[in-house]
Amino acid sequence: MDYAEMVSQIMAAEQGAKALTDEAREKRQQVQAGLEKEVSALREDYMDRANHRLEEVRQTEDAAAQEALTRLDERLDRTMKAVEASYEKNKERWVDAHAAAAVELIYALLVELGVELAPAVADCLYTGLTTDTGCFRYRSVTPRTHRIAADLLERGARGADINRAMFESKSRGQVEAERLAMDSLRFSSNGLVALVKIPLDIYGKTGASESDLDGIASLPREIQGVVLGVTLKEKEGKVKVSLRANPPADASVLCARFGGGGHQGAAGCSLEGATLEQAQAALEQACQAYLQELNLL
Repeated sequence: MDYAEMVSQIMAAEQGAKALTDEAREKRQQVQAGLEKEVSALREDYMDRANHRLEEVRQTEDAAAQEALTRLDERLDRTMKAVEASYEKNKERWVDAHAAAAVELIYALLVELGVELAPAVADCLYTGLTTDTGCFRYRSVTPRTHRIAADLLERGARGADINRAMFESKSRGQVEAERLAMDSLRFSSNGLVALVKIPLDIYGKTGASESDLDGIASLPREIQGVVLGVTLKEKEGKVKVSLRANPPADASVLCARFGGGGHQGAAGCSLEGATLEQAQAALEQACQAYLQELNLL
């Protein structure tokens, strides 16, 4: 074979190889396109079936949720009817003069209705119990009060946290407001009466809220020798009176003379249209007369 013939055969082989390569590439592209089309179809089919399944699940869950809401509404309706029926039957008797806190009645009602006292509910009830009893320090506290507190603690009430938040935690504004209020402290009736005034502008001066000063009513009574502790809180067009008493005085007796009420240790009333100075004069005079009735003056 001469050189020219050899070159011709090589070129022919190269052209054949190129043709095979082109054919293989074309077939591979066709196969790949077919695979991609098939994968896309499978993906669409899968997504369609998945979406269909999700819709079935959603409808099932919606139906279950609606059924649960319906049952809850029915239970709430039954509960409200039971409460209303109980109120109508017992409205003249829904009073417990021996309860240390309103929460004792609420607790008894919830237990009677079979309400589950979850930890959040127990927290609320414990808060009312401890604040109404001065952290269980008042004379109105009974063994029942402590039993209710124990049950609430067993149900998850955060007693220590609640007591600290209510009795051992104050904002700087609250402390400043208490300082200004205590600066107004005045004694009368031979030191048996201690009176504190809270003017309306104290909140703007200190940034304290009205609720921040709820606990100040107990401070005058804590002073040794004081039988009646009076706190006068100025409001728009009136003065709110908070009265705290140590035995043998009864705060409710004195406040009843001004149209108010309460119980032995704590009571309140309002003096419509009075200024702080007028309220102070009226309360000091009333306290003096009451202490004379008790033969303490």
